[in-house]
Amino acid sequence: MHVYIYALCEPNDARHVRYIGKTGNLSERYGGHISKALNYAQEGNYPKAHWIRELQRRGLSPVMDVLEICDENSWIEAERAWISYYRAVSDNLTNVADGGETGSRPVVDLSGCRFFRLLVQKHVGFTKHGNATWLCECDCGKLATINAGALVSGKTKSCGCYARERSRQNKRDLLGKTFGQLTVLEELSARSTDRKVRWLCGCTCGKTTVAIGKDLTGGNKVSCGCYRLNQLSRKLTKDLTGKRFHKLVVLGQEKRMPVKWLCRCDCGNSTSVLTGNLRNDGTGTKSCGCLRGRPPSTA
Repeated sequence: MHVYIYALCEPNDARHVRYIGKTGNLSERYGGHISKALNYAQEGNYPKAHWIRELQRRGLSPVMDVLEICDENSWIEAERAWISYYRAVSDNLTNVADGGETGSRPVVDLSGCRFFRLLVQKHVGFTKHGNATWLCECDCGKLATINAGALVSGKTKSCGCYARERSRQNKRDLLGKTFGQLTVLEELSARSTDRKVRWLCGCTCGKTTVAIGKDLTGGNKVSCGCYRLNQLSRKLTKDLTGKRFHKLVVLGQEKRMPVKWLCRCDCGNSTSVLTGNLRNDGTGTKSCGCLRGRPPSTA
């Protein structure tokens, strides 16, 4: 990634340098200078902001000129050298710092410091937000590049191995346990997309399903899906128990999906009939089959 060392100059004389800075995006950085200078809460009366505001009042804007193109590892020395040079040849430079800062603070050398399982090896660059990044060796032997803020705050403690170990320790053994209509049969080796443990479960209806441990223990998963269908069936199905349809009297619901009813025929036989076939409009099922000389069957 390129880092540009730039100068902000007087609009009527590009040789008259007033500020030295660094950026990875020239247009974005230029716009930031203008907007921050006009916002007193952000930059107040810093010399650079005061200068830009004076130009804006006259309808002018500073000119940006690229002085040098560096990489992420060499820009600090370059920025400091340019600031030192222009301070020596002019009294009008508005920089208040010596250069090499990331954000508002200089880079603190963390080489050789230990943070939990991480031993800092060397400074390797900066994030897009200007935070210093460091190459670290973990106690497990792996290398990881981590920003200084995450190291110092304790947010990052390892290359990732510590979090994995904690996850294994905190994992609950659900094997053989029952949650609603589900009984946990085995732990699956393949994890979910967000690295959660998946369990194969058997439902009381005879089907199997896969569930996340958190969904089981939290009550979000209680069946393979049949429980929801049964609940929906109860809401949508009118109870026909005791009703007569031609020669058939409904004894009770026999099956939920699709809904079937156990019926007793006037001839004494029993039969199962779909809800849609129990009608008194002359088109539904009228008997167990005895009217047609057939044995009882599912209608």
